[in-house]
Amino acid sequence: MNGIDAIKEYRNNKGKYLPLVDHEVQQFESRIYYDDGCGYDVNLGWNCGFFENRPYFYECWATDGITVITVFISTIGLEDATLSELEKFLIEDAKIYKPKEGYYSLTEAPKFADSNGNEFYSLNIVVGLEDRPAVIDGAPIYSFSVLNEFNGYTNQDTAEKNEYEIERKFLIRYPDIDLLEQVCTRQLSIAQTYLVTEQNISRRIRMQESGNKTEYWYNEKRKITDITRIEDEKEISKIEYENLYKEKLPNSNTIYKTRYCIPSGKHIFEIDVFRDWTEWAYAEVELASEEEAYQLPECVSVIKEVTHDKRYTNRSLAINGFDI
Repeated sequence: MNGIDAIKEYRNNKGKYLPLVDHEVQQFESRIYYDDGCGYDVNLGWNCGFFENRPYFYECWATDGITVITVFISTIGLEDATLSELEKFLIEDAKIYKPKEGYYSLTEAPKFADSNGNEFYSLNIVVGLEDRPAVIDGAPIYSFSVLNEFNGYTNQDTAEKNEYEIERKFLIRYPDIDLLEQVCTRQLSIAQTYLVTEQNISRRIRMQESGNKTEYWYNEKRKITDITRIEDEKEISKIEYENLYKEKLPNSNTIYKTRYCIPSGKHIFEIDVFRDWTEWAYAEVELASEEEAYQLPECVSVIKEVTHDKRYTNRSLAINGFDI
């Protein structure tokens, strides 16, 4: 279970677990903090997980040639734990890391209360000193940007425009177009072009036609998990569309497809039929959560789910073509 999934599990089932240190009300930054010109801290990353019903959250940071991992665990049930018992929890129980030669044992276990009033240990693990090799294995870390996006800090200036997109995708057999046209509630003709990526953000522009109406859209997506992404989309003018088209991803092709919106249960499935792909098509559905149940439309024949397969993304089709 990765860090984001661990946080989701905790948020959805708090009654099953001991407290997790608060991380939702603050914005983490990978920046340098100067201390009166005498030293600095550099925040590097984070991770989260569980040992049985005890969650842990840790941050990796560096200061004055020392790299440290600070682990936060609830004191409940460990109020009188010794340093060696806490170290055993970190190494043998939670298996957060594995010591190597030259490892420095815990020397203190300070306690503090977070913003929710829960008490935690703050356990510092020295990873390395100066130019010496690292003295632990394991303890993978994620960029703080991932945590900030998950907590809603993607862009404070445009936060209200950013939304989570939780989507499942299915490869389906080429559908009966006449049947789709009968049952669909909306039909769109789409030309979708991918742009040069900026800072791990997928960027695209889209021209879509419905009846006599033509619209132009700009879209950005940041991946959180295979199913969940942060999406920011806005309508643009034709001139903006033409200017952005100049940033087209090199060696890629514009994707042409017809989208049929099909009601099924309480969801609307989007069936994408591609101009240059006459064997298969896609069915996609947006959900309120990764665990939400859904009912596939009767008019589609599913070959397999491809949510987690990068070969079936529209961006991959634009770069690599339809010969999968």
